[in-house]
Amino acid sequence: MKNYSAFDIEDFVQDPGFRSWALGNELADKDRPLLDWMNQNPEKTTKIRQAKELVLATQIQKLPQGEPDITEGINQVFSRTTRKENPGWGQRYMVWKIAAMITLVMGIGWWLRPSGKSSVARNEIVNNPANASQPRLITLGDGSKISLEKDSKIEVSDDFNQVNRTVYLKGKAFFEIKRNEKKPFLVITENLVTQVLGTSFWIEAKGADPAISVSVRTGKVTVFTKPKQGNLLVSEQKTELIPNQMAVFNKADQQIVRTLVKDPVIINPSVDGKNQFSFQEMPVSGVFEVLEKAYGIPINFDKEKIKNCNLVASLGGESLNEKLDLICEIIHATYTENEGRIMIVSNGCR
Repeated sequence: MKNYSAFDIEDFVQDPGFRSWALGNELADKDRPLLDWMNQNPEKTTKIRQAKELVLATQIQKLPQGEPDITEGINQVFSRTTRKENPGWGQRYMVWKIAAMITLVMGIGWWLRPSGKSSVARNEIVNNPANASQPRLITLGDGSKISLEKDSKIEVSDDFNQVNRTVYLKGKAFFEIKRNEKKPFLVITENLVTQVLGTSFWIEAKGADPAISVSVRTGKVTVFTKPKQGNLLVSEQKTELIPNQMAVFNKADQQIVRTLVKDPVIINPSVDGKNQFSFQEMPVSGVFEVLEKAYGIPINFDKEKIKNCNLVASLGGESLNEKLDLICEIIHATYTENEGRIMIVSNGCR
């Protein structure tokens, strides 16, 4: 068994088992005594934290090649891990030891990084400038993908993919999240937290805008106000969204409103084959059920009142609102939207 009590910071950083633990990977059986040792030695927490942060730092930073730049780069990393300014000679000596160690780790350990130019590691900030000509595509370590719009920024938490998967957004982005029921994915903005297990959705959270919006493409999303006390389990407001629904948080009145997206899209194109919107004397209740399944949006109506209403129509490329306008005109009904649902009001057909 390794003598972890004799380890210094650089010894932990060079240890394969410790690096695996710091990066959130499952430990091999031979390295499991490390966990027991850390639990039994709480007085070593500061040293362990510093070593862990240094492991994470080496995974996200390419050190410059010039000798003066290397010195500056290492000093920056070391200052973040020690939380101290102006290190003394002893600390400066350790900086150079760690610099040599980092060079070795980076030479043999870059396989730990996600591959690809667009990959993002933990504790990294990615910007897409205001003058960008197109969105910036990002792949996270868990395989999730983000399309970052111009004038937007994403920051990945330093413990990403450990207990949960957390990113911080300023601006607008489209998310395609790999499903993981054991590790929820959190997007934290100025006022809201968006939690998913695996789905696709838009978030627009620009600082100058009066509202923040979350729009769902697929799956289910939970949106709640960011608790002031920092406890993500406690929130004053919370709402769940399904495809074609969106949550709008008004910064002025601090309220979340659930509504439909501006242009709902078909999420189930195979409801009834290629002629899914061709109706021949179909009861209108069945027509609404087809629309509900095609768009994934709840449609509420009184079955008893429309039981004598039938529809003959061939619909196709119209928007959902246009379809509803035509149907309601034929059966002399009206519709409204309420909390992301469509409400049909009808006096019936003779």
